[in-house]
Amino acid sequence: RSTLFPYTTLFRSSIPEANKKETKNGKLQKSKNEQLETPVNIASPTQLAILLYDILKVPVIDKKSPRGTGEPILAQVDLPLCKLIVELRGLSKLINTYIDKLPECISPIDGRLHAHFNQFGADTGRFSSSDPNLQNIPSHNNEIRMMFTAAPGHILVGGDYSQQEPRLLSYYSTDEHMINAYKDGKDLYAMIASKVYHNNYEDNLEFHPVTGVMQPDGKHRRSSCKGLLLGIMYGRGTKSIAE
Repeated sequence: RSTLFPYTTLFRSSIPEANKKETKNGKLQKSKNEQLETPVNIASPTQLAILLYDILKVPVIDKKSPRGTGEPILAQVDLPLCKLIVELRGLSKLINTYIDKLPECISPIDGRLHAHFNQFGADTGRFSSSDPNLQNIPSHNNEIRMMFTAAPGHILVGGDYSQQEPRLLSYYSTDEHMINAYKDGKDLYAMIASKVYHNNYEDNLEFHPVTGVMQPDGKHRRSSCKGLLLGIMYGRGTKSIAE
């Protein structure tokens, strides 16, 4: 936050006074100078846009939204400030959605969470969950996941289909490369990664099959191709894939 304090005082004079226009209710619209607070309120899209585009002179990222301040746009701005704002928004979402919200959903009768599971809740035919949504618990945040505990004397068990959709895709498309990968007992995502990155199949697994050593880069390559394949299956567009 201390980074934001000097921006308003040092650069406020650099913003040209805009011609004040009369609004629908007859009042004069505030100039850009008058719209800034000290410190700048980064929760305000208007103030953040003035800070980025008028003070810091950030070039237009999205022509359709030339003064946009959404996460996709901020993620493309090479400024530490924008990276911190994106991180702050992510933390705020975690706090509001899980830390603060979930305790309010606990049943006063038995002290448990009771969500609604909708069998055809998604257009793709998948289940959905609501009140609260227990299917979007962050998978890479151990602090949030540790909030869920089993009843005394019980354990939590996780289960999942192994590449259900790609196996069906292999069958219906009769793609010989995909089918052979499953016949040979290989991981399809790692196999695709080996073709995309032009390396050995084993280099794209989370753990090396011979040495057992963890491979963070291999896991990253596999995950990127997993998102690519599943995204295409569900209609992901070219622009989204490129990003």
